[in-house]
Amino acid sequence: MSEVLEKVAGINQLPIFPLPLVMLPNEILPLHIFEERYQQMLRDVEATNKMFGVVFFEPVEDFVDRPKTGTIGCVAEIRDTDMLEDGRANIVTLGVVRFRVLDYIDEGEPYLVGEVEFFEDDEADTVETDGPADEVFELFQRIAKAAFKMSGGRGNCPKFTAETPSSCHSWSPQRSILRTS
Repeated sequence: MSEVLEKVAGINQLPIFPLPLVMLPNEILPLHIFEERYQQMLRDVEATNKMFGVVFFEPVEDFVDRPKTGTIGCVAEIRDTDMLEDGRANIVTLGVVRFRVLDYIDEGEPYLVGEVEFFEDDEADTVETDGPADEVFELFQRIAKAAFKMSGGRGNCPKFTAETPSSCHSWSPQRSILRTS
C-alpha cells in the first residue's frame, strides 16, 4: 500500500466541500472559509484527521442546498489554519489522494458527507508523450526567445525548465476528465 493510501486507510466517509475548481494530489490550495456550514465542517475536521474532500461543481444560481457535484475529488489535508474573530478562517490545504464518491450520506450535518473510495492514478506511459513534450518545450523556448528579442531585449529573459510551459496557461486540462453526476 502506498504512503498516500496509508494516510487515508480506514476512512470511508469524508466531509465534502464542493468548489468550482479541480484539486489534484500534491497541489496547495488556500481557502477562505466564510459560510457557516463550512465553518462547522472546519471545526469538525480540525477535531479529527484534518481532512475533507474537494469535488468540482459548476456554479449555478438556482441550487439551494445541494449543488450538482462531480463524482471524482481529491482529499484536502489542512496544513495551516488562521481563525478569525468572527468565525471565518483562512486555511492552507494540500491535496493528498483522489477519491470517487460512491454516495452522499445524510448524517444531519449542514455540509455534504460522502461515502468514498480512494484511488491512485496509474503510472503514465511516458514513452508515448516524451517526444511531443520535448517538441512543445523546444517551441516554447523559441517563442519566448523571439518575444524577448522583439521587445528589444528589455526585461529579463525567463529561465526555462521542463515545467515552464504547463505553468503558463489558464486552461485546466484536468477539468475535461471530470465526470459529473
